[in-house]
Amino acid sequence: MTSEVGMAKSCALLLSVALLAAPAGRAESVVVRADWQKARAMLTQGEYRPRIAIELKSPKRVTLTQNRGEFHPRSRKEVELKPSKWVKGKFIEATDAGVQLVFREHEISFMRGEVNKIRLVPLKADRKKKRWHYMWAGIPVGFAAGLLVSLMPCRGDLNECSAGGVLFITGITMVATTFGFYKLGRRAGRVDVIVVLDDSAASKPPATSQAERTSPVK
Repeated sequence: MTSEVGMAKSCALLLSVALLAAPAGRAESVVVRADWQKARAMLTQGEYRPRIAIELKSPKRVTLTQNRGEFHPRSRKEVELKPSKWVKGKFIEATDAGVQLVFREHEISFMRGEVNKIRLVPLKADRKKKRWHYMWAGIPVGFAAGLLVSLMPCRGDLNECSAGGVLFITGITMVATTFGFYKLGRRAGRVDVIVVLDDSAASKPPATSQAERTSPVK
């Protein structure tokens, strides 16, 4: 009996860890080809989140200066930004020369010729509601799953179950499941906009593809 209770607790803990560590899922994306002027207008029109991501055309080395405190000298660390990874940061401004953002608490400028793609996340008020809807849905699911796992060692006899064990297993499973549903709701209905920089896009007629039709950018 003791081994079965321990196994039930282990199953609940493993389930909780898996739900907490699970990624939120990948959001859908819409690809938009634009020249720099159009991309700059998209960055500054206020319809997207201030946190953006940039894909570079070639590797770029930047120096980050870290302030280690009043009694320690500043340290400088050189970091190589690779085209295979998105450079994520908070948008500051976009000029004719390039774009500036905060990367790891440091302001970094990228020339327009260094940028290959820009990923933007639209602002949507209804996404917040969906997050809470998912979270509230996770509460009864987590409660039912936790209760089922906690009653496994009872073999149908509730008198053999410990009230403390049932509450413990049910509680941690419900919390983990609720948070897992909340993470799913964070990307429910989210569509990222991937701006591919193309200087020749300004002279091209509007595309009639499905991606262009679903894009919020006209």
